[in-house]
Amino acid sequence: MEIENKVIGLLNSTSTTIALAIAYKTGILKVLLDYEEPLTPAAVAAVAKTDVRYTKEILAVLATGTILEIRGEHEEKYLMPLRLRGPIRNFGPYFEEMPLLCECAFSSVAAAAKTGDGIAYEKYGRFSDWMGRAADEKHRATLISKFVPAVE
Repeated sequence: MEIENKVIGLLNSTSTTIALAIAYKTGILKVLLDYEEPLTPAAVAAVAKTDVRYTKEILAVLATGTILEIRGEHEEKYLMPLRLRGPIRNFGPYFEEMPLLCECAFSSVAAAAKTGDGIAYEKYGRFSDWMGRAADEKHRATLISKFVPAVE
């Protein structure tokens, strides 16, 4: 039973990561971070300019993954707990990493595992672009804002 629970946990974590990536990319995550009161799926969708049906599904996955709390007596409302806001805000861009890598290279890596062939750099195009932006942001956030002022 121990291994089954571990696999279930891995699958649930993967679903939560994908939901976080979609929420980040669509603006749903920004809405959840910016509002301190519980919101209905319709309210989140209206502010994020997303479809209510998909917004409900994303919110449900995030609640199942304990990223959001469900509130409300007469209708479901979702709230991101204060204790999670800082870490979620800081990691936001990184939620796109694994889905983007899979989108760019999953099939190529699976095929290469069978043949032993290499994987063309071009397969990583959008992922490489993302990595460059992530490195630039880390550079700005760490080196420029913290390290350089400390040296001066």
